Amino acid sequence: MSLPNNETVDCVDVHRQHGSNVRLAEIPTAPTNAPPQATTAAPQLRQVYDTATDLCPEGTVPRRRVTLDDLRRFRNLDDFFRKVPSHISTSDLEAPPKEGPTADHQYARGYQYVDNWGIEAALNIWSPYVELSSEFSLSQIWAVRGGDGAPALKQTVEAGWQVSSSKYGDSNARLFVYFTTNNYGSSGGCYNLDCTGFVQTSNLIMLGGSFATYSSHNGPQYELKLLLFKDLGNGSWWFRFGDTWLGYWPRELFNDGGLADHAGKIAIGGEIVNGRSGGRHTATDMGSGWGPAYGFGNSAYERAIRYVQTGTAYAQDPSLTAQFDSADCYGLSAFAYSSDASWGRYFYYGGGGYNANCE
Repeated sequence: MSLPNNETVDCVDVHRQHGSNVRLAEIPTAPTNAPPQATTAAPQLRQVYDTATDLCPEGTVPRRRVTLDDLRRFRNLDDFFRKVPSHISTSDLEAPPKEGPTADHQYARGYQYVDNWGIEAALNIWSPYVELSSEFSLSQIWAVRGGDGAPALKQTVEAGWQVSSSKYGDSNARLFVYFTTNNYGSSGGCYNLDCTGFVQTSNLIMLGGSFATYSSHNGPQYELKLLLFKDLGNGSWWFRFGDTWLGYWPRELFNDGGLADHAGKIAIGGEIVNGRSGGRHTATDMGSGWGPAYGFGNSAYERAIRYVQTGTAYAQDPSLTAQFDSADCYGLSAFAYSSDASWGRYFYYGGGGYNANCE
């Protein structure tokens, strides 16, 4: 199937999405015990895939075709599977991390250490400028366990939107999922359907797919309503996009020190890679490219943020702690709470990177 943006989509048998010689076992049904969704007011975006004349038929899932040109943009297959380039991953994992505007990998996010069965939020979506093909800009939710001084390796499930020309070949923000079982090592994790891991069950949404429209300054605002949820029935981690249960990571991917039974941390916000081209900070935008002080219609936001409480599966408002490397580069507002159910716990974040105070 060819899309209007000249991408090719293969409709793959749901039982053989990880390779023609591997047949998945019976696909489980979507969870029925997730907490009721929070209401949100902004419209959900349609994907370019959704505008096609015919979607992939039931019993198949859409898979964005990876071409040789896609692979050539990476130094090797290890880099293709990694979340960030290997030289940045190594500096993050094996050496004392750099802080402030010289850091290779920067965040403006909130987090909370709390045992949980998932996280839900609405992510305001933009298509920000990214300076180098080796850099990216994203907004996402994380469920995490291990690492941070624990004896077990960090394991995560993650979902959100991302601009990465090395990954996708253009500058459009795209829907993604990611997981790691070994602290972002070169094996044991990947994006979307790039390796054996995430199992897609719905034919309605395309992972790695771009969208038909995006938010604009002083214009219409759009968002993605996402949920990562630990199914109490079979132990899998499921991903819901809007009202669609898109698929799951099987419990068998994870171990007891990681995500096999629950997560120990939630996180939400923006993330960029800072390549420091020419010895200066990148000009890559985070969020909308505007800092958090400019508010609705200009600054990117995350809202209706809740985590799923273990033991009861009730949705709870989080008590988030801020993490950002330098407010002169990318900032984060206070974590506010609105009595309007469509907003609940929310914050603004982002920035434009390089400037006189962000060098």
